[in-house]
Amino acid sequence: MQREPNIKWTESQRSRLNSAVRKYNNAIRRAMRANPANAQFMPEPVSYKEVKAEIKSARVLNNTVARLLRATRKGALDLTTVGEGGIATRYEVREFQIAKAVNERRKSLRRKKLGIDYGQTLGRMGTLQQNNLLPDKRTARDFSPIALKRFIKRYEELSATSSYERLNRYYKNYIKALDTVFGGYSEFDAAIAQIARKIESMMKSDAGKLMEFFESGDELLNIEYIYAPEDRADKMGYILDRWAEL
Repeated sequence: MQREPNIKWTESQRSRLNSAVRKYNNAIRRAMRANPANAQFMPEPVSYKEVKAEIKSARVLNNTVARLLRATRKGALDLTTVGEGGIATRYEVREFQIAKAVNERRKSLRRKKLGIDYGQTLGRMGTLQQNNLLPDKRTARDFSPIALKRFIKRYEELSATSSYERLNRYYKNYIKALDTVFGGYSEFDAAIAQIARKIESMMKSDAGKLMEFFESGDELLNIEYIYAPEDRADKMGYILDRWAEL
């Protein structure tokens, strides 16, 4: 896994973003002036400063500029119906479709990698991971306007997160879980520190393998919050042994 370089913000990059933000906001204002009754259904104008603060890499900049400029296309801000009798712009419906397609491709790759087969209905018998990776059959008509906006926002936040940021979040959440379950017992302090050192070492030397592991749903990642006193040491022993094997 290559570390995604942080954006340096050249004058050209700032100009590109500023132009895209200006064109986006102008398109919304023109649509509002053309039909004031539709103003309540328009996306909110955005702030250059706030949008820029969310951009951490050139990849995210390119995606953000493309997203903003899609609102300026002919007919993008026309209105259409969505779920629950709601109204949204065609631009938002298109952004939902793009976000959903990207998410479904990601899930498809994970299913293939994990060998998950949906040839038969899993229902309540599927694992949490299997159910999380189920194909999403919903369309924009299954969402209210507010839910549609939330879906798009979640995708924007995810796409703006680099692989290393996700990996660091996995690491922090895992150590936090260990601290919550085992941290109140001094006999486990050294073990938790040992695991933290192992993960930190892998983040530097084999981040790709570590990311695959954190996204694999391996049993080692399941830290339950209730263990009988006699089971606690056995569980920690198992965890230490498994991390030593990686």
